[in-house]
Formats: sequence, C-alpha cells, structure tokens
Amino acid sequence: MEMLGSTIRALLHEAALRTEPVAIDPEHGIDFYENVARFEVSLIESALEMAGGRQNKAAKLLNLRTSTLNWKIKKLDIKAR
Repeated sequence: MEMLGSTIRALLHEAALRTEPVAIDPEHGIDFYENVARFEVSLIESALEMAGGRQNKAAKLLNLRTSTLNWKIKKLDIKAR
C-alpha cells in the first residue's frame, strides 16, 4: 500500500510540474471548468504515462474505476502517446 501512496505522490508532483499557474483576470475572471478540465487532462496523461498506457493501471493510480477513466478519456478527447 505504501508503494501505491508514493506512486500517487509522484503522479501528483509530475502533474503539478506540467500545470502552468493560472492567472485570474480581476475584471473578467477565468473559465473554471476549462481550467479543471486542463488539470484533469494533465493528471490522466501523467497516470497513463506512468502505467505504460494501460488504462486499468492508470485508473488504479488515480483511484478511479477503469470505466470512469475511459469515459473521461473520451470526454476530454485524450489521445494515446
């Protein structure tokens, strides 16, 4: 279980490195959902990379069901690398 925890920490760290800071325009704000989707894409791509492209392993890293991850991959139009 500790190995899974360290893998998840590494995954979050890698996703944080890929994520650019969000600048919020004080006059117009930001599109919250667009920024959340961008972060989801980053997390999912990182997990898939760590899992060698295997969705079932990536889902486990993200604590998601494989069907949920597959749905998000389709919804967010994430392409395999």
